[in-house]
Amino acid sequence: MTDGGKKRLFIGIGVLASLIALIFFTFHIVTAMGKHHLQNRAAAWQENFIRYQGRVYQYNEEIMTFLVMGIDKGTEAVEGYEDEGYGQADALFLVVLNPKDKSIRIIGINRNTMTDIDIYDESGTYVRTTTAQIAIQHGFGGGREESCRYQLEAVQHLFYNLPIHKYAAINVSAVPAINDAIGGVDVTVLQDLTQKDPLLVEGSRVHLTAESAYWYVKYRDTSIFGSADMRLARQKQLNNPGGFEPPVRSK
Repeated sequence: MTDGGKKRLFIGIGVLASLIALIFFTFHIVTAMGKHHLQNRAAAWQENFIRYQGRVYQYNEEIMTFLVMGIDKGTEAVEGYEDEGYGQADALFLVVLNPKDKSIRIIGINRNTMTDIDIYDESGTYVRTTTAQIAIQHGFGGGREESCRYQLEAVQHLFYNLPIHKYAAINVSAVPAINDAIGGVDVTVLQDLTQKDPLLVEGSRVHLTAESAYWYVKYRDTSIFGSADMRLARQKQLNNPGGFEPPVRSK
């Protein structure tokens, strides 16, 4: 090989080595920048953030949340789940209080909402977690504080582990007494319930007292699709008769 050929070979080797070094250096720079970016994003993301439909939400720590349960011990059975007569939470409402702006919002939860519930045997031993109607969860735990705690935890999990500060559980049989204690409630009847009370004609304006209030919040015809939604609408109306807007019914 001539001196010129050797010179060109050394130059080529030098250029190739420089390119390899540049590629290696660039790779490490890009990797370091990527790690730094990911670390910054991880630091910015907090435990109480929720991403939903492309938007990020942060829990407002100023609010106070309370769970109100309406327990029906005469509710229809759900195949495969025994509640030992402890009742199901056929009415579930989250009451959200914001002390800062003194606002109160009520969120109604359909009793047929499918979510994770914990199954326990007769001795109270945990068996498994399954997907079922959220109302069933109350049926485990003896029907008192333990049942309420199980139901509260099921609602918390449904709402991304939302803190719930306190709860109240009321048997549906207490509705007439509670309704009459406040002097009754005026409503425009959303659904014909004359099979249970002749006063409950759809579209009529009535003053609910005692048994009328009881059937208004309890009854649903399980042969009709969406009966739980219809009953929830009536329950919401009774909670807020002045500001309720009837739902738009689908054809």
